[in-house]
Amino acid sequence: MPRRKNPSRVPTPTSFKPGQSGNPGGRKKLTPDAAERLAAARALAAENAEEAIRVAVEIMLNPAEESRVRLDAARMIADRALGKPAQAVALTGPNGGPVETAVTVKARPTDGHLAAILAIMDGAGGLALGGAEGGAGAAGGLAAEPLDPARTDSTAGSLPPARNP
Repeated sequence: MPRRKNPSRVPTPTSFKPGQSGNPGGRKKLTPDAAERLAAARALAAENAEEAIRVAVEIMLNPAEESRVRLDAARMIADRALGKPAQAVALTGPNGGPVETAVTVKARPTDGHLAAILAIMDGAGGLALGGAEGGAGAAGGLAAEPLDPARTDSTAGSLPPARNP
């Protein structure tokens, strides 16, 4: 069910506007002091990585430790040695069937729209127009095809895919 906007809520000057990022400046850069402390912490962790793994192995193998603690140690070792397992994602439709998609066409282009599009494309040198309307001849190869075989009025038609020159 879609969320309804609260009609009694008055937008404030700091409210997000549609299409506006909530964080336009991105994440703030670390201060030089914070960057230095982070680099020192990473260096310390790298220096002690072997000892940390050795301690985790001792905990994992110690039967006197709680099973939860031993399992956490084993998981930590496996995650660092083998990487975390990939997450499987299945996309299915209802009852495990295929995902169905639909495209809704809001409007059909008129002859005027098509003529304007073709004129822009021809003027840009992208495509040459063919046919009896005074294009570049058969080399252009543009022809309208009906979108719906039952509909043959002047608004039916489609453009062929663009060709690279």
